[in-house]
Amino acid sequence: MTNYASATVPAWAAHAWVIWPLFAVLVTASIGLVLWSRRLDGAAGPPARLGPVGRPARDRQDSLRPPHVERVRGREAELAELIGMMRQPRGRFAVLCAAGGMGKTTVAAQLAAKADAAGWRVFWVRWRDSAELAQQMVQAALACGLPEAELESAQAGQASLPDVVWRQLGRARRWLLVVDNADEPQEIGPAGEPLADYRGWIRPYGRGLLVMTSRDGSQQTWGPRARLLPLTPLPAQPAGEVLVDAAPAAGTAEQARDLAVRLGGLPLALHAAGTYLAGPTSRYRTFTTYRQALVGLR
Repeated sequence: MTNYASATVPAWAAHAWVIWPLFAVLVTASIGLVLWSRRLDGAAGPPARLGPVGRPARDRQDSLRPPHVERVRGREAELAELIGMMRQPRGRFAVLCAAGGMGKTTVAAQLAAKADAAGWRVFWVRWRDSAELAQQMVQAALACGLPEAELESAQAGQASLPDVVWRQLGRARRWLLVVDNADEPQEIGPAGEPLADYRGWIRPYGRGLLVMTSRDGSQQTWGPRARLLPLTPLPAQPAGEVLVDAAPAAGTAEQARDLAVRLGGLPLALHAAGTYLAGPTSRYRTFTTYRQALVGLR
């Protein structure tokens, strides 16, 4: 192969005055590319180091913002009780409990909106695991004025982190903390201890209000300081209003109530039906035709 290649060298390659300048150009270009690559790598810089939990926490308040809700129907009694507890917690916390789709998150979000409008600090924690809960509870305590020296002491193992956080929440006023979707309270911790002992992240001792949303409605689970607020399906009138809010052009209030009764007053089903009816490409565009289609599914 080498002999063949040598025998077929182009005529211009036989001249040294062509080869050497070309070689020099290629070498120069290669060196330039290497230097440019290093310059780009240097501009990118080394990976940023994560500082202590307390330092970036103040810049991540967006992660603790509650979801937005337009309007809540048929939950006036529960909201009134929660607002009363906000004003006078009296060593209690609230648990909005019900099966899935009953609107627990919606009620808590409406309470959060009212608290925010009244100038309270509002923190919304979406339960996923204990590690993330700990981080978000620390963020809430820092926003309520927790000194970083106390946090660093807990991080060094010189104090209990839940104790440090709740000590600050006991000093601060006018805050609302919602832990949403805590459907497995036994996973909240601390490990091996009942949640109802109030030694971990769930405690009734702050000067604001802690609200949990959960499918677990057992008083034994949550302990004697928990005020359980079980949610049930909506009555016909407010359930119909949910449908009219979502699809105002789909029919009359009476037709909406008929459909709401057929859907069992379940808030999730009502919102899903209203969203479908309001869609421009939906097959069924009125409360009546939608209800008739459901009857046909029997």
